[in-house]
Amino acid sequence: MTFSVDALQLSVEQVSAITTATVDVTMPANTPAKYPFVLVQASAATPVINGRPELAAEWTLTAACMDVKRADSRELADQVLAGLMASWRQGRRTGSGWISRISVAAFPTLVEGGAVGDNTWRTDIVLDVVGRH
Repeated sequence: MTFSVDALQLSVEQVSAITTATVDVTMPANTPAKYPFVLVQASAATPVINGRPELAAEWTLTAACMDVKRADSRELADQVLAGLMASWRQGRRTGSGWISRISVAAFPTLVEGGAVGDNTWRTDIVLDVVGRH
């Protein structure tokens, strides 16, 4: 276990546990071959000061959900959102910890401009998260 909460790793583990889509932190060169695809990003984590600061962190998690059809990218984003909310309610633990608080900063939103590349539709969700380990 790391000394402090690894926000990105915990985010990836939580998203991977709730979807059969490919989940990664970078866009591979052959992304369309990996659809449906979820790009997970985490802002810099800051300590939660209600105990030892290394045991809890808060950050913003963005899940960019991509597929070849607009409706499919939207459905994937909705599934990821529902899955993360369920993980929080159930207290699902992964190797990096668990989500102890979650709030929706942005419901599934189609990235402005529609398609973001050839045969690629992207719908993002944004969550404010507190994770612990």
